[in-house]
Amino acid sequence: MKQWYLIIAVVAAISFITACSSEEPIVDNTRVGLSTAELVVSEDMGEFNTDIFKALVAQEDKNENLIISPLSAAMYLSMQANYCSENTQSQIFKALGSSNIDALNSFNAKMLASLGSLDKSTTLTLANSVWYDHKYSLKAAAKENLSNHFSTEFFPCDHNKPETKILVNNWIKENTEGKITQFYDGKPFDSMVLNAMYFNSEWKDKFSERNTTKEKFHVGEKIYMVDMMKRLDGYEYLYGGENFTACRREFGNGAFTCTFILPDEGCDINDYIANLSYEDLADIEFNKVKCDLFVPKFELSKTIDDCINIFASLGIYGLDTPLDVDSKNMTIQVKQESYIKLDENGAEVAATTGDKVVLSPLDPNKHRFELNRSFIFMINETSTNACILTGRISKFK
Repeated sequence: MKQWYLIIAVVAAISFITACSSEEPIVDNTRVGLSTAELVVSEDMGEFNTDIFKALVAQEDKNENLIISPLSAAMYLSMQANYCSENTQSQIFKALGSSNIDALNSFNAKMLASLGSLDKSTTLTLANSVWYDHKYSLKAAAKENLSNHFSTEFFPCDHNKPETKILVNNWIKENTEGKITQFYDGKPFDSMVLNAMYFNSEWKDKFSERNTTKEKFHVGEKIYMVDMMKRLDGYEYLYGGENFTACRREFGNGAFTCTFILPDEGCDINDYIANLSYEDLADIEFNKVKCDLFVPKFELSKTIDDCINIFASLGIYGLDTPLDVDSKNMTIQVKQESYIKLDENGAEVAATTGDKVVLSPLDPNKHRFELNRSFIFMINETSTNACILTGRISKFK
């Protein structure tokens, strides 16, 4: 039997399995039963998972370790879809794969209700909250839908008080089991929408700690000595594709898996990711074969301060606040902080995605002129009225 030597060279994607179903949910305790409308969201969510990872890779240093939680980002955007403009809502629908708000909300409600109960040996929690200046009120639809479909907690507060920073970060700390503790920097805000996620599970087939030794890890011409876990003479799920080899490992009862993708030698990992598609991943058919498996232990955190640019690359613009205010005078920042530890026993993951909205005071004597749609321009010499150039601007690359 051919032996496969597999070393991870791309951040592992931890995924859950959803059921292909009709309107009646399939009864299977290791799968999430989805209606036809929810299944459409699930399929397109697979594309979102790949697209947001590719967008992150495109904007970050090509040599750095990268991690992102598509699940946390998707749930944040799903909440946004309940109170943003119709135009932005349509953009979120396109990115997340929903034809209407009801399908998107029911899908997220089922995720919140079901994911944590799929595997008794796995802990998976999702939590949502809205923090806002007590001087304001919330949009009716935002409060109703976020409460009913996202189990959202609402916290009116005074951002000028030092304890607000403590309260926000303690909420995140509690909902990430202490893995994310300083997400909010304490600067004033008028609203903040947060999603927090925590995952902890054991391998179905664990690695033995006594087999872990220092081994070489190659990045270009550099060589790092890493703690390499080994599982020898076992059976693993493998697939050999064009320019890559993949290995899928199960956690617990198999409801959750970890897929490792190793581009072939000579195939640049960033070029591989740039050309990766959801269809490529969906078409993988793993076979259980005898295998010597080598996987490095790792633990890392990542903060993405500029999620707005990542969302823009996915065609999403104009994110909003759940406050019942005119949003023209607001600024919004969105960031995600994530964490992973992968070792002989399994994987521990945490992530928080959230925004910070600041409203600028409205000056009744100040006008607003914003060229945000098709416009005309003219460049003239004032004494002769000579027109140097005139034109219409209606399109940008």
